[in-house]
Amino acid sequence: VFRKAVLAAGYPETQDYNGASQLGVTQTQHCITKGFARRSSPLRAYLLPAMRRKNLHVLTAACATKILIEEKKACGIEFLVAGQVHRAMAESEVILSAGAYKT
Repeated sequence: VFRKAVLAAGYPETQDYNGASQLGVTQTQHCITKGFARRSSPLRAYLLPAMRRKNLHVLTAACATKILIEEKKACGIEFLVAGQVHRAMAESEVILSAGAYKT
């Protein structure tokens, strides 16, 4: 119903909503949690199953300020918590997962 209304209003159908023009109507992709038949979130799909890992530590209310580099390779991160500077050094690899600025 919504799609038909948008098309009737004169808007185009967009095949690639990540393409050059996002104006129009399109179908969107969703990740569905198996067994729940509802949209999944990155938290539910990826983070919660990994929380039992010994090599994962999630820190909230922290703001990354610098990726630490040694010999042209990321080796850790510098971050702020309550105005205090902290460093976390990687034993194996650094995975950068960044959201929008200041998130």
